[in-house]
Amino acid sequence: MSADLDPAVPAIPQPRRAREKPFHTNVYELPSVRGKQQQVLTPAVHAGVAPVRRLAVGAVEMPGGHSTYAHEHPESEIVVIVVEGIAASLCGEDMTPVLHRPGSVIWIPPGVAHAAVNLHPRARVLGFEARTDRTFGEDTVLRPDLDALVDERVHRLRRDYARGRLDARLRPAAVPVLREGA
Repeated sequence: MSADLDPAVPAIPQPRRAREKPFHTNVYELPSVRGKQQQVLTPAVHAGVAPVRRLAVGAVEMPGGHSTYAHEHPESEIVVIVVEGIAASLCGEDMTPVLHRPGSVIWIPPGVAHAAVNLHPRARVLGFEARTDRTFGEDTVLRPDLDALVDERVHRLRRDYARGRLDARLRPAAVPVLREGA
């Protein structure tokens, strides 16, 4: 049976000849907003500025010593790429910590509760986030039932970070720096 007739064999993609034009912007030239979860968001590519169908991208910044409220995105997948700073994502109903440094990438499935924590008291955390929420923000639901647990996890993580008890790769001297020409 040929691949053209077998439904188990995926069709070979064909050119679409899209009518839309690419959209370009720079997050450093755009206004930021504070999301429901108390995170500084800079929406870059979203339904308000480009004919996106299922995707939005922007920058996420947390000042030193900041953490977000527990929240979830019931319908949206999220990918975050950390480019600056030392952070943790608290994930799931038990707020399990996932540690981040520059170069870390995390995927959060729809409906998974999470919060973000900047572990450093002064230095910012900067990341880029892609969401399947084409508005880059409407699909956010706060989870106040997890606030006490988030506070406990944040306190413990910051204490352990200050005492050097977390993963050695999170120590400032171990954080990689991209250099021009490298």
